[in-house]
Amino acid sequence: MKHLTKWVAASALTSAVVIAPAIHSTVDAAESNIEHLVYSFDGDTFLVSYEQFTNALIDQDGGLYDFVSNEQPTIEAVGLDSDAYVKYEPFVTAVFDQPDENPLALLDNLSNDSSNTLDGSVVDSYELVTNFDNGLPNPDGEQPEPVVPEVISID
Repeated sequence: MKHLTKWVAASALTSAVVIAPAIHSTVDAAESNIEHLVYSFDGDTFLVSYEQFTNALIDQDGGLYDFVSNEQPTIEAVGLDSDAYVKYEPFVTAVFDQPDENPLALLDNLSNDSSNTLDGSVVDSYELVTNFDNGLPNPDGEQPEPVVPEVISID
């Protein structure tokens, strides 16, 4: 249960975007699609593909799933295919303040206000992380050095 509870906050975005459009009968064709999530963890900020995030959520398995479940990183922003990065807090506030509005439409509206978006030059400095070894981000994709257990003989 504790493992599932940690995913609730991270999966709110997925729930809002995946479930809400199915409820709404009209979806504006001009709406953006989500491409990335911007995470902050242990002093680093990086990108994760939205597809990788949703696959981890659905499968409930893998390094990204372990990372989000065990480390509880902060979602800083939602990256759209229009290259806008909407800050997560204003987006969540808008979802709760306007529950009848399509979340993708909310993202589109928020992306038009610079106070709700991250500066593009800042986002350009973020690295896309696709490897999560032992539940931690591994931006270089290098295999971590194996830990050799110490054997102690008790005689």
